[in-house]
Amino acid sequence: MLRNATQWLLDHNLILLVGAVTAIFSVETAIHLLRRRSIDRRQTSLSAFAGFAYLIGKVVGTKLSIFVLYVWIWENFRIFDIPVFAWWSWLVLWVIGDFAYYWIHRMEHSTRLFWASHSIHHSSTDFNYTTAVRMPWMEMLYKPVIVLWAPLVGFNPVMYAALGAIALIVGQLQHSESVGSLGVLDKIFVTPLNHRAHHASNDEYLDKNFGASFIIWDRLFGTYQPYDDSIDVRYGILHDYTIGRFSDVLIGGFGELARDLANGRIRARQLFTMR
Repeated sequence: MLRNATQWLLDHNLILLVGAVTAIFSVETAIHLLRRRSIDRRQTSLSAFAGFAYLIGKVVGTKLSIFVLYVWIWENFRIFDIPVFAWWSWLVLWVIGDFAYYWIHRMEHSTRLFWASHSIHHSSTDFNYTTAVRMPWMEMLYKPVIVLWAPLVGFNPVMYAALGAIALIVGQLQHSESVGSLGVLDKIFVTPLNHRAHHASNDEYLDKNFGASFIIWDRLFGTYQPYDDSIDVRYGILHDYTIGRFSDVLIGGFGELARDLANGRIRARQLFTMR
């Protein structure tokens, strides 16, 4: 059964992802209309454009190059033979992958070079399901390479591709202001409430809640911040540059970074710090 489910997911992952995003966005739009909430069409258009660029980068980059590299490493250099159709191997990959993501995500917030890319995702002044698809296409240049540990350890590349598709759909659901507290789940998982705090630009929330699935990493390493309803939450980035045009979502903070380097305001070694 797991074998058939895995094969189906791999064969239909792109269709499933696009369908899920469309369905979730449609439901959210309907909820906004029923509650008579305004929809920022400009922010929505920018997010959709960024998502389209990201999708192209993911399809081209992952399917034509990175996945081939995954397979090559797994076939020639894997340390262990981890069974692909054992339920526990999927659980182990999920937990280890989420732990690795926590540190990758934290790196994106703590280094100038990677924040120039990741800031695109945080640039929306709204927080909704369309914010989830405002992904920087540039992360295709580094994130797949960083997670090459998976096939090296012995996790079949098929598993990582399947979990990656699921993670994108789950991540979509985390970007919502329509979902309130989920009780004990807020203490274990990255729920919409926890992720809302991560996207907020208030001082209390800056650089908090980095987990993808589990909030326990943030609790363990001191980056957890519970969401407080009494705080008037703000979204967006706190930088001189803005992302308000379609070209901006393709450049992110790299334009400002290049100008700072050219003008001597920062040195090359400062690319890997936020100071």
